[in-house]
This record gives sequence, C-alpha cells and structure tokens, in this order.
Amino acid sequence: WLRPAGAPATLLDDPDATRGVAVRVRGFWREQVVDDSDDSREPAEKLDPKLVSPIVAWLVHEDCPVTGEIYSAAGGRIARFFVGLTEGYYNPELTLEDVRDHFAQIRNEEGYIVPTGPGDELKALLKHLAG
Repeated sequence: WLRPAGAPATLLDDPDATRGVAVRVRGFWREQVVDDSDDSREPAEKLDPKLVSPIVAWLVHEDCPVTGEIYSAAGGRIARFFVGLTEGYYNPELTLEDVRDHFAQIRNEEGYIVPTGPGDELKALLKHLAG
C-alpha cells in the first residue's frame, strides 16, 4: 500500500479518520440508549483507537501462543470472540420434523466445543456416525 507524501501513516495519526470512528460510535450509541438522562450516553470519547494497539502488538508477538483466533477490542476491553459447535442432534433418517422437534437440543450450548478447524467438526460428526 502506497500513501501520498505527507499523508498520515496510520489511522491513529489521522485526526479525520479517528473522528469518523467517534461519530459512527456516537450515532450507534444514541440508537441503543433508552434513557437520555444517562451520563454514559456519549462513550465515544472512551473508545480511543490507541486502546486497540496492545492486543494487536500481542497477537503478532513471538511469545503469543495462539493463531487464527478472533478478538473484540474497544475502549480498553479485550475479549475472545469465538464460534462454538454444539453436540446437536443426530438421526440417520433426518427429516424436517426432526429438526423442528429437536431444535432446542440442536441449539443447546451445554458441552459445546470450540473447533480449531474443519477437522474438529469432522471428529464430532464421525462420533455420531460411528454409533
């Protein structure tokens, strides 16, 4: 990526870019807040983009033990965001009615796994197919 001479090196160096982020956050926040008397209705000031750089730096650090994961980073809060695979429901003669009747079981998060790739999903499937 080439940037014009004199252009900001990053979003953090570009006051127009970070102001755009703050404006979008303010608009979103106003739509979510029910009680306008709440003092926290303008959190955009707390969402400094500089608070994202620590997780970025850690994820590229040689001591970081993970790869291929997703993280939510905003306002000084870092959280792992993941997709889980539930135990589900198995029937070798599966029908639409089975899905309807067992939908709660299909959605039940108890005992879920966090697959690290397609192999983990395949192992879960093979467990059902084997019996």
